[in-house]
Order: sequence, then C-alpha cells, then structure tokens
Amino acid sequence: MGFVAGDQLVWSRWWGPEHAETRLFGGVLPDPRDDYARFVNGHVKELKDFAACRALVLLGEPGTGKSCELEKEILRRRSSGQYVEPILLGEFLTASEVREAVRDAVARWCEDGSPGDLTLAFDGFDEPLFAVGNLADVLERELGRLDSDRLRVLITSRRSVWRGRLETAFARWWPGSASATLVLAPLTMREIRQAAATELTDPDDFVTSLKAAGVELLAASPMTLRLLLAAYAKGRMPTQRREIYALGVEGLAAEANADRADRGREGPPLGIRLSAAEQLAAVSLLSGGGTVDPTGPTSAGAGGVGPGRRGRCRSDPRCA
Repeated sequence: MGFVAGDQLVWSRWWGPEHAETRLFGGVLPDPRDDYARFVNGHVKELKDFAACRALVLLGEPGTGKSCELEKEILRRRSSGQYVEPILLGEFLTASEVREAVRDAVARWCEDGSPGDLTLAFDGFDEPLFAVGNLADVLERELGRLDSDRLRVLITSRRSVWRGRLETAFARWWPGSASATLVLAPLTMREIRQAAATELTDPDDFVTSLKAAGVELLAASPMTLRLLLAAYAKGRMPTQRREIYALGVEGLAAEANADRADRGREGPPLGIRLSAAEQLAAVSLLSGGGTVDPTGPTSAGAGGVGPGRRGRCRSDPRCA
C-alpha cells in the first residue's frame, strides 16, 4: 500500500502549548531535530515529552492526525505498563452513554486490581451527536467524582469547538504545570519526504515541485498531502497555485474521518459544501469578520459574521 492508501507512517509529530507562537517556514515546521532549527521553536516537543502532565488536551484541525497521535500515545503508555482506557466519544448519541462509558472504564480498572494510575483517553470531543457544552458538563462531573491522585486524562478535539471550562477543571484538580493544552504542529519536510517515498521513486522531485508552486503549506497537513501525492503520482499535479489550492479546499471540505462518515455524519454533498464555503468566505472577506455567529446578525449588520464570534452558520440550510 502506501501513505495515500491510508498506511500510518512511523514518524515524529510535534506539539506546542496552545498560546505559544510556532514559527513556520512556508507553512512547514522547521525540524526540531536539526542542529539550528531546534532553536527556532524551543517550546515544541513530542507528545511523550509531556508525559508528566496529569491532563493533556490535544487540539488540531481536521485531518491533521491528532487521533493517530493519540493511538500512538496509548500504545506507548501501555507498553510501559500504564493502564489506559480509550473512550471514543463519537460513538455516543446521548450524555448518559458517555457517563456509562466512563463508569464502565473505571469499573474495569477496579476489577483488574486498580494497577497504578488510570488513564482515560478520550478521542473526538467534537464528534458526539449532542451538544459539546453538555458533553463538557458530563465529563467534568464524572471525572470530578474520581480520585485525582490516581487519574490521568488525554482528550482530543478540533480546536474550534473545544470548551475551556474543562481546562479550568483540570487546573483545579491538578494545580501548577500538571495539565497542558497542546496544538499539533504541521509536518516537517522530513515527514513530507517520508510520505512521498512510499508513493514515488523520487520524493525530492515532488518536494521541488511543491516549492516551485509555493504550496508547502498544503503538504504540511496529512490530509492534503495525500491529495497532492495522489495527483502527482498520476501525472496530474496542478501547475498553477490556484489549481493546487482548489485541490486543497476540496480535501478540507471532504469528511476525512471515516468513523464520522460511517455514522452518517458526512453532511451535504461535496459540491454543496464547497458552494456554502465560497459564500461564507466572501461574506467574511467583505465584512472583515472571521467567524460566524449562530444567534443572528451582528449589530453592524454583517449577516452574523464577526471577529469575536464562534459558531456555525444557520442562515443557509446547506450549512445545517
């Protein structure tokens, strides 16, 4: 197979604190393993380097690989003898199901003799079929019932829907630096070459083509890197920047999470999503706003778009 077909590569991914500025070169992360580049982003580390934290919030945009990184961290911890219970939040339809899943995980740990600490690894805070605000309440309530001295938490989420009040709870249970909110950094050029080597005989030529088109940014995300590699392998690599960005937009609009698609959450057809995205982008550019207010128009009459608002469009049925 290969990277395009879905193979997971053994590569290093890097994480930085949410509010730290991570410098990129052409959208690509300077490799922290290089002699000089490691000084550019001294705060960026591999996930294993944050193992001392009792709670880790792992944020990333769709298709960047945060779930894969969580799986790797679960395997790493289990191989070192730690007790880890994974909980896939996207499988649940109601808050009560989440509550039962947490309690069942704790029960299994107790039945096994409560060995060491219990690590609860939640994947997909953004994926349940009920409101994430309710999910935050449920998790805070259920985790708050447990002995914080014996508990560790890992949780992934798309950055736009993460609820900070869970971070407040983590800071209360584990003061100081015992909890951290991290953001997954883009790929380094080393990882891009590694992925290209699974598909092409000359990965350096692929990298040269990326730089010539000025689209290293798209190659720095696993999802759009797959699109670029697939097109390049078929001799259809776009030669104009506009065409390559159109390819990237299609990839971002498509549902990359197979579990969400299997549950019928892939949303409207791709063409409708692209059309809706075009309208939202146009309104955002013309109004100067960056996000959509779900409660209605702003006081400036910008059609619900504002610089400090966060939410989903509901004025267009195609965004439902």
